[in-house]
Amino acid sequence: MISGTNITLYVDGKKDATAADFSQLYTLGGITGLYFGSDQYGNDYQGIIDDLRVFTYARSPAQIAWDFSRGKAQWQLKLDQSSGSTAYDSGAMATNGTLQNNAAFDTTAGNCKFSYCVDLDGTNDYISTGSFSPLAVAALATDTISWGGWYYLTSTSGTASRVLFEKASELKISTNADSKPLCQIYTGGAYAPASPSNLPQAITTDTWYNVFCIYDGANVKTYINGQLAATNSQAGSVTAVSSAAYVGVDSGQNGDVSGRVDDQYVFNFTLTSSQILDLYNSQSGVSFR
Repeated sequence: MISGTNITLYVDGKKDATAADFSQLYTLGGITGLYFGSDQYGNDYQGIIDDLRVFTYARSPAQIAWDFSRGKAQWQLKLDQSSGSTAYDSGAMATNGTLQNNAAFDTTAGNCKFSYCVDLDGTNDYISTGSFSPLAVAALATDTISWGGWYYLTSTSGTASRVLFEKASELKISTNADSKPLCQIYTGGAYAPASPSNLPQAITTDTWYNVFCIYDGANVKTYINGQLAATNSQAGSVTAVSSAAYVGVDSGQNGDVSGRVDDQYVFNFTLTSSQILDLYNSQSGVSFR
């Protein structure tokens, strides 16, 4: 994707490389034709090519994600298994989670938001993954991100803060002492915003909540049950790292959650309000309309 004098390479819908000052290589007036499978010097490609496209504008990360997977999440744990300790990733990364300690799939009818879910007892129960990099190739910066999931707390006592989700050194969702969700990105060596001026409503016990966060390069926004609940200004970018994801604790196994968790998502583009509402209303992927 070329924008001005910068070029960004995406592979399978994810930022793979960037370079600057390519202006001398792309002078449209000097192009006499387009080459697919070879170049003007006869350097041939051996393999299969399909669905070639050229656009007259720079595609956004969301549009590139649509081209690759029709808006599928980079990482998604549906948590619909009925037994075992593996939570399968139905997203593009294919990075499965592992239920740790006494975390277990809940198959009781009516207990979960979608089909089955996972029970966490608040004492060292959580889901974790191996290291992976869903936002971009590690070490590349990005500022278009969406993440969140479904949470059902059965207790809010004993711990000032609970960690609903963390992608180590990239993204986090926690609750403060008043059970109000806090969306944060890792930028400048710390999670931010550290002390946001705007917080959403508290999430109470024994109720399912969809908590979703987006970052667009200027603001961190928190959505509760498909509706915008808080906006906090935040500058900076997230440097992609290959690290583990955690559901129900942070990367240091602190902030244990007592309750149930269902579908977990990470997108490498900024969802619109209507797309977040789509995810709240159904378990399907987002639409582009």
